[in-house]
Amino acid sequence: MLSKRLLPSLCLLFLSAVAVGQNHLVPSSCPVTKPADQQYIPPVPYAAKPPLDQFWFGSDKLWTALPVAGTWWGLPHYNSPTYSQKLAFWRQGYDPQREPRPNLTVTGRRIDGSAGLLADGKGNGSWTKGDQFVMTDIDFPTLGCWEITGHYQNHELDESDELTFVVWVTDSLISTAFDKSQYMNAEDGVRFPKAFEVPDPEYPWSVQRRGIQGTIVLAVAINRSGGADKVKVVQPLDPDLDQPAVDAVKRWRFAPAEKNGEAVPFQTLVEVSFSLH
Repeated sequence: MLSKRLLPSLCLLFLSAVAVGQNHLVPSSCPVTKPADQQYIPPVPYAAKPPLDQFWFGSDKLWTALPVAGTWWGLPHYNSPTYSQKLAFWRQGYDPQREPRPNLTVTGRRIDGSAGLLADGKGNGSWTKGDQFVMTDIDFPTLGCWEITGHYQNHELDESDELTFVVWVTDSLISTAFDKSQYMNAEDGVRFPKAFEVPDPEYPWSVQRRGIQGTIVLAVAINRSGGADKVKVVQPLDPDLDQPAVDAVKRWRFAPAEKNGEAVPFQTLVEVSFSLH
């Protein structure tokens, strides 16, 4: 039994096209910003360790946390024509009490197709216990490959800083890991299956002691009865965690996919996350 503190979080993702066998979830045509060999570490007293599955990007003058996979997926869309994402920026010495409405704007352009420019998203001073930052709202008019720029300016101090990165924005990732003649995917207009029984994977103590945590993406082939016929690792994490994740997903149970009211075999991607916190 895993303790609740160490219990891995599990969620089913109907994530856009992935290259099976590759360690990325974005098309090669989108030059997403990736972690550098020498990653940026914020100065004291800011957190040196980034959030799970993210990395720090920028400099002491302006930095943010970006996804290691290079992808923002499943952004809120509801009744709005845009896809919304909240993004925090940090700046050494920034004080939201003195500067509650900092002159930090976020703009962007889609680089893989036609789309309107992002409107100037204004930042708001924000804080949590032990942290102070600028929170922004980004509204994407379309999905795709986006170049985003955060621009900070302080006229009183005559300071101006800019931070630019590229991210792949998608609503779902389509599995092509298995033969489509045997297992349909999200391109086939089916009603997605839903996982209702998700046994926890083993989280070996030897792996925890090494401080290994993160997310594994797996392709799963689901039969008409809702069982997992096949499971394949698409984005690995660590050999000592990949196999427990496969073993766990093989035991998952689903309400099967349906097309025209009938159950159909289906393939999709799922995510298994291991966290030490």
